[in-house]
Amino acid sequence: MRRSKPPGFTLIEVLIAIALLLALMGTMYGFLFDMLTSRSRALEFARQDQAAAVLIKTLDADLMSCIAGDRVSGAGVSGDETRVRVLSRGVASSLAQRGDDDADVFGDLQFTEFQFDRAAQSVQMERGPVGRDASVSDAERFGGVYKLRIRYHDGRAWRRSFDSAAEKRLPAAIEIAVWLRPLPSQDEEGEALENVGPASQSEESSPTAPVEQTPNPDASAPAAETSSDDPPPDRIRVILIPDSEGEAADG
Repeated sequence: MRRSKPPGFTLIEVLIAIALLLALMGTMYGFLFDMLTSRSRALEFARQDQAAAVLIKTLDADLMSCIAGDRVSGAGVSGDETRVRVLSRGVASSLAQRGDDDADVFGDLQFTEFQFDRAAQSVQMERGPVGRDASVSDAERFGGVYKLRIRYHDGRAWRRSFDSAAEKRLPAAIEIAVWLRPLPSQDEEGEALENVGPASQSEESSPTAPVEQTPNPDASAPAAETSSDDPPPDRIRVILIPDSEGEAADG
């Protein structure tokens, strides 16, 4: 009598099934890993984008009520390509908890300062009152900024720095440009590499500039330096200053 084959799988069939299962698990793991990586990048860029929006919105709001400054308060608008300080009219809400017995709480002059830290790839924003207790201020740091460029329009051309107290007037406009991605001149850690060649200079204005550009006749106010290797900024805003033609600061 012929013996029947017992039910079950052979060793070859078991090995093939294990190989197919491993291949399927590897494909699913790769898909999930890519999805989580994309999600992490999207969240990081959203955080950076929100930080850039807050910086631009804060600067825009302060420039709407800024002053030229005087000998006591200092320059109303001063700074260079990576730092700007603005004096504006407004009550500092951060002092509300100090009570109405403090005169500084209802002071209408406050400062806002933005400082770009290239090594930390962040922008430090500090706000506070200009008064007897000017040391009291709020500071906030926004990370993920690989480059910040600030330019000042004097009515004729863009400049790399400005001081309203020295100029006895406000700039006509301020341009703020933010890069949220690593630049070609930066390594994987995000630290800027040394530039062995001289930086190229350009007197061309931003395409969103509010006024027509002409060559700058003042040698003391050179155009802002730009690098042809840098990509366009991720966020750029040209902010007009309403009181730029107002009264000059006291000499």
